[in-house]
Amino acid sequence: MLNSVRSLQKAFSRFLPFPSSFARSTKRKLTTSPEKTPKVELFTVSPTEAPIRLDAFLCKTLSLPKRLSHKFLQSGNVLLNNRPIKKKGLFLRANTTITVQMQGSQDSPIPNPKLPLSILGQSPGHWICVSKPASMSVHPISPTETETLLNAVVHRYPDIIGVMERGLKCGVVHRLDFGTSGAMLFALSDLDWRNLRDLIKNRVVKRIYHAFVCGIFEGDEGREELCLKMRKGKDLAYVTVVENGFGTNTYLNWKVLERFNKHKMMLVEINLGTGFTHQIRITFSHKGYPILGDRIYGKETKGWIPGFNDSRQMLHSRRLEIEDQVIECPYPKDFENLFSILRTGESVPFDVFYAKRFQNAPSGSK
Repeated sequence: MLNSVRSLQKAFSRFLPFPSSFARSTKRKLTTSPEKTPKVELFTVSPTEAPIRLDAFLCKTLSLPKRLSHKFLQSGNVLLNNRPIKKKGLFLRANTTITVQMQGSQDSPIPNPKLPLSILGQSPGHWICVSKPASMSVHPISPTETETLLNAVVHRYPDIIGVMERGLKCGVVHRLDFGTSGAMLFALSDLDWRNLRDLIKNRVVKRIYHAFVCGIFEGDEGREELCLKMRKGKDLAYVTVVENGFGTNTYLNWKVLERFNKHKMMLVEINLGTGFTHQIRITFSHKGYPILGDRIYGKETKGWIPGFNDSRQMLHSRRLEIEDQVIECPYPKDFENLFSILRTGESVPFDVFYAKRFQNAPSGSK
């Protein structure tokens, strides 16, 4: 009998990609590796909340976008009466308790002491506001990456690992694009992460951006509302404007800070209302005045300013207003260089623009 089994193993071993001994040793290593125990939290529906849909309750309690709450349900980590529940439209009654397993990725960012980290402001033990350089990712997408902002944060604040059990995205409250610079928030605990997300969602935290846009448009301030939808291309994801309503309604407010008539360019301040991927960039591109250096929504801006390296979108998270703190991030060097180039020509600063609006305003402006 034993010889028969060995002969069968020998016969089928040629179909295996590795020797059977390798497979056995690999399996042994996998079975002996420790597994991460998920955090378990209980949430009860209050009488004032009921009745409420399950996905809406998750969005509220975990401060998740609706899209992520649906993915969370499909993962099987939401339990009702000790059974996984995936029906997003289920209405919960008052005093119903659900169990949420915070099963995050077992990967965590590698601390990198060589990366500089500029702390702009903080609430000790709760959150930090840091300066993100342009052309740096916010967080790694693989455990081997070490050149992201989060790798620098983890070195200085190791307790941030595991916040909200988000693996390689631990502690990230909001994001900035790869080519965008400026102020960013990180939470240092699960509770603070949820609180900050709620404050942003309810517009309590103000996020102010500065951008160089190409062209001179009418008006000194205004509001832009668009319905946006995320698309996935072959090599990258991008955002489009949809007219049929099957998207996310977004808005932002803008104000002209300075007009550079000679170069047909303006410095604009943006108060971000909703937070949607590439929202500022697609909004001004759709308006007809793309941000300088934007390779996705403003390819025509390449070389707009002779002698200036516009290798990234000139968008900067200038200021965050949170918990009675006004945190301002200094302009990066490329912003200062562009100011130097633009101000050699005709310039109308914001503080004197209203006094000269009918005398020095460009043709077609109010």
